[in-house]
Amino acid sequence: MSLDAEHVGELAVSAVHGPAWYGQAPAFGQMATSIVLSGCNLRCRFCDVPWTWDPAEPTSVDAVLAEVDAQGAPLAVVTGGEPLLQQHEPGWGQLLAGLRARGKTVFVETNGTVWPTRETVLQASRLVVSPKLANASLPAEERIVPDILRALAAVEGTVFTFICRRPHDVDEVAALAADLAIPAAQVWIVPEGQHPRVLTEVTARLLGRVDQYRFNLSPRLIMITARPHVLPGYFRSSIS
Repeated sequence: MSLDAEHVGELAVSAVHGPAWYGQAPAFGQMATSIVLSGCNLRCRFCDVPWTWDPAEPTSVDAVLAEVDAQGAPLAVVTGGEPLLQQHEPGWGQLLAGLRARGKTVFVETNGTVWPTRETVLQASRLVVSPKLANASLPAEERIVPDILRALAAVEGTVFTFICRRPHDVDEVAALAADLAIPAAQVWIVPEGQHPRVLTEVTARLLGRVDQYRFNLSPRLIMITARPHVLPGYFRSSIS
């Protein structure tokens, strides 16, 4: 994705929402503003936010930062879509620098298929990488790029989150982590689902394997607290 010269200082933004409790991984339960960028290079079966696949109108970084200021949350999460598709836009550096200048903790989420720039690595407080498993119904060569994942694992503070529905998904995570030398302490297992009842059932199904491999377990708070009029796309369907 590339914006033309007319849109310098802008990014394609699908939504800026919050303040809301961050839903998963190490910052679970912290108040956050999520900056949702549009565009994605994957089409996962279980995607909660397929509306981010479509191009959004360019939005000025100044307007995004003003909304961040208004919300006042200490954590800013740059997500998508696949946000790293926009990291070569001038607005990307302006956004990250603006967030850090405001004293925000900045999480940058990615699916791990796009190389981060040096600027991204230096400006992000933490990279949250969510590689997709076979349950995403995508070819392995599209969803897993070993060299990128190994490089991300070496960045201090990086964590990996994996969407799992069945115990064999956790086995797949263990094999991938072993192959890529990702320590168990950096791995978070996240149950698949868009309804609290489903999330509870899936979590119970996964507990034994998560404990076996000594992985971290993360709930999906966003699916419990989100309201459709705030986050369009959530709760469009539930997993039976």
